[in-house]
Amino acid sequence: MSIYGETEQSSPFSSDRLVMELGDKHVTFLVKQAEGNVKAFELFEFDRENDEWHEVLNGLRVHSVLLEKSYTDTLVYFNFSESVITPMAKFSATGAEAYINAVHGEASGHIVKCDHINTAPGMVNVYRISKELNEMLNGNFANISTRHTYSKLLETILDENKTKEEAFIKMQVYYHHMIVAVIKEGKLQLINSFNYQNAEDILYHILHIAEQLGLPSSTKLEVSGIIDENSPQYIYLQQSFSNICFEDDTLQPLFSGHLNEYPVHYFSPFLQLLS
Repeated sequence: MSIYGETEQSSPFSSDRLVMELGDKHVTFLVKQAEGNVKAFELFEFDRENDEWHEVLNGLRVHSVLLEKSYTDTLVYFNFSESVITPMAKFSATGAEAYINAVHGEASGHIVKCDHINTAPGMVNVYRISKELNEMLNGNFANISTRHTYSKLLETILDENKTKEEAFIKMQVYYHHMIVAVIKEGKLQLINSFNYQNAEDILYHILHIAEQLGLPSSTKLEVSGIIDENSPQYIYLQQSFSNICFEDDTLQPLFSGHLNEYPVHYFSPFLQLLS
């Protein structure tokens, strides 16, 4: 999926920011102008089961128009499941690796990173990425800063009035996985990623979460990402949750001419990375 506005084809240099989201099976590129508008958007799927990260990058360079340019800086979001959210008051930088190993098991060839999540009370997102990926990014992109997708998602939903409801479920759907966050009485109960292959998988995960956390069918469920209103996935969710809706996001001008192909909520998970 690619959408382009005015691109400076005559010059390989740009004064804009490149925002990238990397997952196990997708990468998103957005070009953000200084005034905040999105100039271009690219979303690619890949299967790196047998590929190293540098091979993935080489494949992206073949197909991406945006990687033909240089940018003033690059903001990278990691959309990986190996993450642990801990209260700021109980966080210890020296214990960060122990946190992630306790939940996700020990792993070699990785580095541990931490995001301070700007919420009240404060939280810290401890996560890990492969050393190969870290080296690939620093060797190919200028002025890199990094964060985790969970961190931005939590800042977004905990800062909104919707979390003042008794319970709230946020679901972001990607091509092969989804992120689910549950807020109850203003407090985080769960954030995690779940792989899926079909509509039944999505429904199973959500119903299992609701059962485990004691959430009634009247709980508000807000959905965004790669899911259609008439799809089996959404119809199944409608049958199980009476208070379901798509995320109502402010539309960037770049996407206004493409709403017949892609509804607004398709882009919400990616546009929140820009705010």
